[in-house]
Amino acid sequence: CGEQRPGSMTTTNHFRTLGVGLDAEEVVIQAAYRALMRRYHPDTSTEADAGPQAVRINEAWDVLRDPVRRRAHREELLAAHRARSEQRRRDHRNAEAAEDMRRNARAR
Repeated sequence: CGEQRPGSMTTTNHFRTLGVGLDAEEVVIQAAYRALMRRYHPDTSTEADAGPQAVRINEAWDVLRDPVRRRAHREELLAAHRARSEQRRRDHRNAEAAEDMRRNARAR
């Protein structure tokens, strides 16, 4: 559903690309898409990054306009968030354990 960002384990957040929430309804998603394309359409925009922005906007719309793909993308994002949260918890526990070992070694 979402492509990998170069050098990253996370997927592209198409909801963020369109500036809508994960629970946005189709009508909100479509309105956001249209507004962004009016701004970034490469044939009419004066924005320097209009071409690449339009590509990202179209990719997001391609996923989010389909309810099945939208749901799958949402679940993928939520799963990635849960995995990052769990990794941070493990890292924190490991750092605390390492600090405890250093303190214990100095106390001897």
